[in-house]
Amino acid sequence: MRLFATVPAMTRTRILPAAAVLVALALAGCSNDSPEPAAAPTSSPPATAAAASPAASGPDVYAVKACKRVADALDADGDTLDEMAAAAYEAQQSSEQKLVRAGAAFGERVKLAEAAQGAGDEAVMEANAAAAALTFTGVCAEVGLVN
Repeated sequence: MRLFATVPAMTRTRILPAAAVLVALALAGCSNDSPEPAAAPTSSPPATAAAASPAASGPDVYAVKACKRVADALDADGDTLDEMAAAAYEAQQSSEQKLVRAGAAFGERVKLAEAAQGAGDEAVMEANAAAAALTFTGVCAEVGLVN
């Protein structure tokens, strides 16, 4: 407690909420493999629309495009949040259910990073989006789209 006594009140009001957000994001990131009940309805409409169309043999176009975009975004320098957001959207249009769920979680983390632009925690949120991109790439590998 002595350490907190030396930190100005204004700094505490900025650091503590940021720490709470990071903890919440870390907890949300840990549960990506099992979707939350609240997340299921938001990702269901795109999946239903994509699943209603006849599926060709092999991966669908949306899945291939999403996995390629994420790989390109991870390889690129500079601001890649737009590319990551597009990849998350395309993943949610896929007929591959694992990609739909992973794309929804990935999209939420990208939105948080976009919302943090210009704020003091922008770099942390962009790093969080990059970590989500790596997690999404792992799902792409699971379904056989990335080696």
